[in-house]
Amino acid sequence: MIISLISFSEKGARLGADLAAGFEAAGHKAKVWAPVRFAGAEGKVLPLNESLSNWTEREFFQADGLIFVCAAGIAVRAVAPFVKKKTTDPAVVVVDDLGQFSISLLSGHLGGANELAKKAAEICHAVPVITTATDGRGLFAVDEFARKNNLWIADMSLAKSVSAALLEGKKAVFHCDFPVEGRLPEELLWDDGKGKKDVCCPEIHVTVKAEEKGKAFSFLRLVPKAVVLGIGCRKGTEKEKIAWAVQTFLAEEKLDERAVAAAASIDLKKGEAGLVLWARESKIPLSFYSSQELSMAEGKFEPSPFVKGITGVDNVCQRAAVWQAGLMGGGRLITGKWAMDGVTVSAAVVDKKIQIE
Repeated sequence: MIISLISFSEKGARLGADLAAGFEAAGHKAKVWAPVRFAGAEGKVLPLNESLSNWTEREFFQADGLIFVCAAGIAVRAVAPFVKKKTTDPAVVVVDDLGQFSISLLSGHLGGANELAKKAAEICHAVPVITTATDGRGLFAVDEFARKNNLWIADMSLAKSVSAALLEGKKAVFHCDFPVEGRLPEELLWDDGKGKKDVCCPEIHVTVKAEEKGKAFSFLRLVPKAVVLGIGCRKGTEKEKIAWAVQTFLAEEKLDERAVAAAASIDLKKGEAGLVLWARESKIPLSFYSSQELSMAEGKFEPSPFVKGITGVDNVCQRAAVWQAGLMGGGRLITGKWAMDGVTVSAAVVDKKIQIE
């Protein structure tokens, strides 16, 4: 986590330096600023050579967490012009310059401010102040659960509905397509798989599947980045054809595009501009492997003598997906080989464990 701290008094500068050192020791990256006359405290404080507004604007969009060592009002006014939505705002924490209280101010769950405030309190022996409703009652917080497991929340309004239901004392049904480590909290019930659903009971599904249209009621989908695409293409295939092929494939296989973590192909395709451009514009990491490596992928694949004659391996897309998933911790094939207009696509899912604390 990248943490930016700022203070405005001599005591605050020293406390900021201590906090930065504590966060660095915990494996985070931390920098602290203070007015020029207080800079250099503990040898770690940078001089603030700009307005608070300019500093806040820059760090708000560059850092994962901001810690203001000052009065809460100063922090509120500083961040107010830049606050947009909880899914993108960084964590904001306020610590008084005497180190008595550490307050989670903004993005408590998704941004991680609650945890940041607790860690700051631990470092300077302060009292952590957490005001999010589920934390105050010791309830399961779906947005924090999603953040810790790197899950995309498909519908924030449904996430709020789940939290509201839990606060009212209701239960939520929990379904997960991946192994779960940890004990399910009392307010969650395992999906019994019998198909009977109570429309008054919200549901949470951890899945790579896309939303099913036409369902009688909606459930909250939490989508992990756990799908690996294996792609093969005819020489000279345009970027647009590859994009269309991938989108069509995902739609037909009912896979959420946000679940795609990586893509892979054979090294003979390294020079395919269309494939490389598609990956770059889609912001999907793309890797290439030799026929010898792909031949070591384990599983049942759909062989093609024609493909083997050209590439040296009987299947590119399925083997590439499984091989890449294996390098990401292990995985298995979840689709067949889809082919159209010179493009072949397949998908594997990475072995992932979902943590419940």
